[in-house]
Order: sequence, then C-alpha cells, then structure tokens
Amino acid sequence: MNKKTNSIVILYTDDNKILMQDRRNIRKWGEEWVFFGGGVESGENKEAAAIREIKEELDFELKDFIYIGQIVGTVARYKPPHEQWQITSEIFVTKVADDLSQFTVHEGLGAQFFTIDEIKKMNLAPDIDLKILGLFEEFILKK
Repeated sequence: MNKKTNSIVILYTDDNKILMQDRRNIRKWGEEWVFFGGGVESGENKEAAAIREIKEELDFELKDFIYIGQIVGTVARYKPPHEQWQITSEIFVTKVADDLSQFTVHEGLGAQFFTIDEIKKMNLAPDIDLKILGLFEEFILKK
C-alpha cells in the first residue's frame, strides 16, 4: 500500500464556517470538496508544508495557526489504477475573516464557506475528511 503525509489547514470564521475547495475538476479520490492543504515534501516538516500549501493554493500568508491532531485513513484512487493509499493528515486550524476576496484560488474550481452540517452532506474524500471534520468539532467544543 502506498503511503502519504499531508498537512491540512482548516480555515474557519468566527461563526465556525469552514473554507472548502471545489475539486470537481481535479479529484483524486472521488471527492468534490476538500479542506485546503497537501503533501509534506521530503525534508519538510508539517508546519512548513501547511504554510507552503496555503500560499500555493490560496495565495494567503498563514501566520497564526494551531495544530489540533492527526488523522489516518485509507482511500483508493478514483481513476485507474485504483491504488490503495494510507493517508496521514496533520491537521491545523486558523481563524479567517468571512471574506473570499482575501484569497486567490490557484487550484480547483474555487472556494466557498460552509457550515459543519453542510459539509457533512458533501461528497468528501472517504474515510478521511469526516474524521478531520470531527477533529475540528472537538476543537471548537473545547474553546
């Protein structure tokens, strides 16, 4: 089985809406919407990967962010070859203003803020994204 580590950043507003990426044109796992972030490169730590990925995907300077935990899940590629992957996701959160103009989306079809309940109804990466959302819910309950 292939293995990969990602740094994921949940960008959320004062009312806990989360910025999601529309990936219908570039999906890998059958997902339509995902959290922002991506692979940790060789020689890079999870924090540096989070900063780099948010800069690459949103042209946004990630400064104040908090590590909230790790999620491990298994997915299969959406298109052949249907390889199995074990994905380890390092999860960070950062609060942002509810204003899409602060972001320039460079990957996917765009971005939009959603409530937690709306996200639970989306076509997400199986076995991973709902676990990530659950970790975020635990984080906001502790605040």
